Amino acid sequence: MSAWLALPFVLVAAFWIAARVERRDGASFWRQNGAAVGVYLLVAIGLWALLLVALPEISMVELSFRPKLPPSAVGGPRDVYTLANYRYFLFGSASSTSAWNATHLRAFATTIGASVAVTALDLVLCYPLAFVLAKVARGPGLRLLLLLLIAPYWVNEVLRAFALKVLFGPVIVPDLPSMVEEVLDGVDGFLFEAGNDEALQDVLRRAVAALPKVRGRMRVAARAAIAGRTFPGLAAALANAVETSMPLRRAA
Repeated sequence: MSAWLALPFVLVAAFWIAARVERRDGASFWRQNGAAVGVYLLVAIGLWALLLVALPEISMVELSFRPKLPPSAVGGPRDVYTLANYRYFLFGSASSTSAWNATHLRAFATTIGASVAVTALDLVLCYPLAFVLAKVARGPGLRLLLLLLIAPYWVNEVLRAFALKVLFGPVIVPDLPSMVEEVLDGVDGFLFEAGNDEALQDVLRRAVAALPKVRGRMRVAARAAIAGRTFPGLAAALANAVETSMPLRRAA
């Protein structure tokens, strides 16, 4: 566990060493950016590595050794560390080890293979793009490339909500900001207060009672809501918002 906690500091040290030895147009990292900006970049990278890389990974690993419990039971006497999740993953049963869990193991192997392939593709695409951003692109061209990099992150949560709509029709989701923006309670899904067990039970009862009558209408409403919300459309909307707030200078 301590090794994971040391990861952000290792990354910061690596970036600091790289900044010390890197030369760009004859100027060092510190000379080019100044002490204040240089320190900010190193601190920002360290916080990013800690909050968005190391801590989520540590949390997932730690959570994998704990049983799945309702929020009210977390931290109670039943919340203990166990290998039951891994036993079920390998054998598909909490008690028997007579046969392998072929479905989950096959899905896991497929996920790992896809991850390796996507990582290799990213390296092939991103290294040349990073070179262009650092050495070649200037002005509007540089801003356009940055916009193309930012757009997928911006639409991630929106696409996730849309995927739920398409796959499951009427959905039951917590009232988190990313879901409230895309799911209308009683129109194309059901919302409940996040972290509230009683609210979840109430909305489940309400959904079970209402779905036989409203399932078709909700499915139609869900599909209509995403009909024009394609990735190119979202990217164009983001580009228009950026151009409106920060007009790009046209090349002379």
